Amino acid sequence: MHRLCAETSGLPTLEDVQNFSEDPRYFHFVGLLYPPQPGVRILFARLEHDIFSPGTPRYELLKATVIGWSHKEWAMISTPKQEAGLVQKLAVQCGLLVAQGEPVMNYPEGSERFPIRGNGSNIFTLLNPPNHILFSGSVEEIRDVISREILQVLTLNQCWDSRN
Repeated sequence: MHRLCAETSGLPTLEDVQNFSEDPRYFHFVGLLYPPQPGVRILFARLEHDIFSPGTPRYELLKATVIGWSHKEWAMISTPKQEAGLVQKLAVQCGLLVAQGEPVMNYPEGSERFPIRGNGSNIFTLLNPPNHILFSGSVEEIRDVISREILQVLTLNQCWDSRN
């Protein structure tokens, strides 16, 4: 994967990421990493291992960054815009909805927008559908869903490692 900033000795700043996100050649998909959002980790793992595999020219097309915002950790995965349909299809397979626009957190004192805005039409938020167990299940059921997903990701990683 190519870096999102020119400076090779450090991590990209929010300004670097915003500048990159304005590139009309890329679409950006934002999902919650921590606390864990069901579907996000497995989507990102499948993108990396199945679609943009390391060691292939396609791997260089995938960009990723983690952004701390609103006391949570978010991942932003960026792909060429011609791959957006594939990402959306895979997101649905992972139990996610894809909504155009950056995430927004609503608080009693008002709304807070995600710090990366893209160019107005190329950023998408990954959401769980309203009927997801996340919204109706017990704490144990939700933990089970998240644990199973973590095991799926670990299995994907181990399979990948064993092949290479």
